[in-house]
Amino acid sequence: MMGGKKVKVFHPGEYRIVEYEPSFEHLKKINIRGSIKTGNSSGRFHMSYLEERNNDFGVIYKVPNMGDDGRDGRYFLSRSDSSHANGFYFQGAPLQRNDTKEIPYPNFLDFEQEFNLVGTEGGVPFDGGKKPIAFIQYLLKIAKGNNKNLVVLDFFAGSGSTGHAFLDGGYTGQVILVQAPEKTYEIKKGKKLAKNNCKGVFNAGFETITQITRKRIENAIGGYVTDKKISKVLFEEELTPTSLKKVPDYLARINEIKQENEKLYHSFDVHVKDGVLMLQGEISKKKTCPPLGNSLKYYRTSFVGTSTANQATDYDKTILAQKAGCLLALAENTLYEMKKTDSYQIFKDKNHDVWTAIYFKEDYRPKYFNEFVHEVEQLQGVKNVYIFSWGDVGSFDSYFEYLSGVNLKSIPQPILDIYKSLNA
Repeated sequence: MMGGKKVKVFHPGEYRIVEYEPSFEHLKKINIRGSIKTGNSSGRFHMSYLEERNNDFGVIYKVPNMGDDGRDGRYFLSRSDSSHANGFYFQGAPLQRNDTKEIPYPNFLDFEQEFNLVGTEGGVPFDGGKKPIAFIQYLLKIAKGNNKNLVVLDFFAGSGSTGHAFLDGGYTGQVILVQAPEKTYEIKKGKKLAKNNCKGVFNAGFETITQITRKRIENAIGGYVTDKKISKVLFEEELTPTSLKKVPDYLARINEIKQENEKLYHSFDVHVKDGVLMLQGEISKKKTCPPLGNSLKYYRTSFVGTSTANQATDYDKTILAQKAGCLLALAENTLYEMKKTDSYQIFKDKNHDVWTAIYFKEDYRPKYFNEFVHEVEQLQGVKNVYIFSWGDVGSFDSYFEYLSGVNLKSIPQPILDIYKSLNA
């Protein structure tokens, strides 16, 4: 008996699983991970009664009177071996599906193996919601096809999967990750204790989610040791009646890729899955994942100033302007601050080809503004020049008309609106 239910147990050799094409007549195999662990009755039952039995590999449990698919019970399957983290349950289509579209229900995307091994990716723990980089890269390909020059923004970065997928996929451009410094612990009786959904990360030494995000990206850039085997798809080609004629060419390309990557992977696996010819590179357990290279800029935000809006001091306004300058530099992809005064800031890109110069003072006397113009004059390359002005920045054209490569721009309206509130 488990939870008041008479559960039947089937050990390996006492059952047979038959795979069918997805349809409403059959059962769908669902991995018990992330929000599913507590998000429905099946997940909660598994966590309460079957999770502790997950070391009995390949065991099926039939639980009566569960689910809304009209079956006589719900089937659960424990994990197949120690390299897999989670169990499964099998579910039919719900009887009440007036709001369910017919096509999306069958799942033709198979990332089961990647989700099972996702805990090893990036060299950081994460208690729930971690997504495999192969899945993220699939979504990026849907969005932009084969275009590799992207700007990707993830406002809930979590374990940093999006950033890792961007680096691993060889994309150019920018990936911007945003994560609130959510604590992984709470204070009880004067002691730090892990939150229920953060025990793994807190016990590993991470006190905020942002620490995990940053560590993951640093690992991806510099390389890290993996706890389990990691696989990466290096080549894939759908086999159709037409493309079958090109199989010799595909195999030749696979051999070239294997030679190009022989120092990065410990073994290779060539196979056909769901009509797709694939080459996977594999990194063995306890081996170093090769560094992907690239660079990381890390910003922390905080409240600016010590006064209320209607009592803001000149110092408050200056600090706010300098923080806004960092945002403008980020927008222009000039991430390296070269100079900062009480009147202006100057940033550059890593190649010194592009500059962002920001004048944020309302005082345009020669003592201040001419110094700024002189600094811009010394810069070589493209110069994006922002000037604080309540009106049209075109009135400042004469100061820069003899300089080449200058793009004169206004401070964005949202920033000006904040200044208006401070001057109200």
